[in-house]
Amino acid sequence: MNRKRGTVVLGQELADARKAEAARTAAGLRGRSPMPQLRYDEDSGDFNLESVVRRPIDEELRALMNDFRQWDPGKRDDARQNISMDEFYTLIHFAKRSAVLAMNEGSPERCEDGLAALALIDESRIDPRDAAWAAGLLSYAARATAGDRKQLFDRAIGMSTVGMGEILRGSGRSTELSDWGYAEVRTKNGLGLIRSDWAPYEPSVELSAIALVVADWLSKGRYKAHATIAVEVPEIWFSEKFRGAAQAALRRARGAVSISGKLRERFSDEASSQMFIHWLVELPSERESEQLVTYSGCGLSGRFSVGYSYRCLFGLLVAGSVVSGVAPYESQDSLASLVQPLKALIGEAWSQRQV
Repeated sequence: MNRKRGTVVLGQELADARKAEAARTAAGLRGRSPMPQLRYDEDSGDFNLESVVRRPIDEELRALMNDFRQWDPGKRDDARQNISMDEFYTLIHFAKRSAVLAMNEGSPERCEDGLAALALIDESRIDPRDAAWAAGLLSYAARATAGDRKQLFDRAIGMSTVGMGEILRGSGRSTELSDWGYAEVRTKNGLGLIRSDWAPYEPSVELSAIALVVADWLSKGRYKAHATIAVEVPEIWFSEKFRGAAQAALRRARGAVSISGKLRERFSDEASSQMFIHWLVELPSERESEQLVTYSGCGLSGRFSVGYSYRCLFGLLVAGSVVSGVAPYESQDSLASLVQPLKALIGEAWSQRQV
């Protein structure tokens, strides 16, 4: 499989899933869900695949998967009908976490649990691409743990709906992380998975490690942040008259990462309308990094950008409102106030992680 990553639009598939969920709810013929009461906590980093720490809900779901494997087809169908759409997404995330835990523990059994979770899902009430992505990560993890990948997938397909079986069959053909927009990364908690785009990426410093340090720092404040490697920096965030020069400089970059932040709701009633992105780009020289700073500047209403340089790294902070009529949470001054602490943070990470 050789997928080209592009813009993923949450369109008809998700709309159809919500319609099917509404019909299930309206029918009122539901029994008790077999799902545990615990949930993954975004504020605690449970949705972060770069560094997965086992949680009690993981073990409760493993126990449920063990039960599920013993059920007859009728009981499996009843369970699917009783599980909500939100709970299906809990199962999808469990499957992704299981892939990471499998790699760290060398455990094909973790892969089996993750695949069973996907087999428990009614694919008509999710966006099928979400299940495909999780299955792709499990396919990679199965190969990494020397598990019998075909046998693992065949078992799960045997417990699945026809539609989910097709999803698993398709994703199980791929064993490359790049097909699913991820790359391996090592943290203090072991191996993890970091999001990855497809831009050229050959940095001479550990940009991914620095990006994770920055994401962790931001996540301790007003944003929930995640990092992506091998990204491109859009020209729109540079002053219009310098965009050509900025593009030329960026083409010479050794690699770029982004740290995207989601504003926590307690900081604003309009948190969902705000955007925050911090790009870090490694240039061939300090002079080129400093030159890019002079090109920085955003002319979009309600958006702000601040550029800075640290050695051969160029940093670009962009934030603002993405909804017309909604005031931006950040300002030019508030973004500028982040530069010095970020440079200190990057400096410390640089000294510890330079290749």
